[in-house]
Amino acid sequence: MIGLCRLNVSKELLSFVQNGKNSSIYSTGLRKNAEAGIVADQVKLAGCYAEGRGVKANTQEAAKWYRAAAEKGNVVAMCHLGRAYEKGSGVRKNELEAVQWYRKLQVRVMLMGNSF
Repeated sequence: MIGLCRLNVSKELLSFVQNGKNSSIYSTGLRKNAEAGIVADQVKLAGCYAEGRGVKANTQEAAKWYRAAAEKGNVVAMCHLGRAYEKGSGVRKNELEAVQWYRKLQVRVMLMGNSF
């Protein structure tokens, strides 16, 4: 199941990291978009909090934004949220919850085929 979490990073997200878009101004824009429900920006903002890019690292905030995107079906967010529950990073460690997210991820990936 964990092998599913070794997903390829999207070109957009890779560019986000490589181009140094890590200023607090960029993170603020992401927050506004994330709060507006834009799933891609929820995932990016979660990554900012997870790694301290443009904001102070905060695993609880990362898990919050990964959950928001995962609940909308984003496979990257599902993977990260499952891992958060597996490791107890930003959420209380809960292996059953982790497995549930990994199963949702597996189903979603099977439905999508290789289109992600």
